Amino acid sequence: MKLRLSLIVLALILAGCALAGCAVAARAASGPPVALTSVVNSLVAATNTGSPTRVSSYFTSNATVVDEVAPYMWTGPGAGARWWQAVMAQSRAQHMQNMRASAQTIKYWNVTGNSAWVSVPLTVSSTMNGRPVREIGIWVLTLTRSGGSWLVSSASWGTSAHA
Repeated sequence: MKLRLSLIVLALILAGCALAGCAVAARAASGPPVALTSVVNSLVAATNTGSPTRVSSYFTSNATVVDEVAPYMWTGPGAGARWWQAVMAQSRAQHMQNMRASAQTIKYWNVTGNSAWVSVPLTVSSTMNGRPVREIGIWVLTLTRSGGSWLVSSASWGTSAHA
């Protein structure tokens, strides 16, 4: 009897896992909600303008940004602008020019109510002392929906490769 009950429980668990796997595969095939993709693409485009004010417009007033640029973390009002000013200052100090970010297809995200998490594969290309360079990494964003619009509440960059 115990063996039969154990087999039934195992079959139910496996069936549940199979259904969950199908749901994840279906969700991954459909892509993230258009509103999230739109704000991510707009934020990436804003970084390509070099305007701290434009970049900041995509962040909440209590945002936190973490990056490999000193001082490595910015929080509160204007965090997005202060972060981008630091990135631009470091770029100038390293003789980087023509910096352009491009987001690849978003494969991992979650949305619950007015909160979202997005993992954005990103490539940053530029020239340093006249030589082309590329930095590849993941930009992890959390977003908050307020008044029908999504804004970034946290952003964290992780470099995975230099090319």
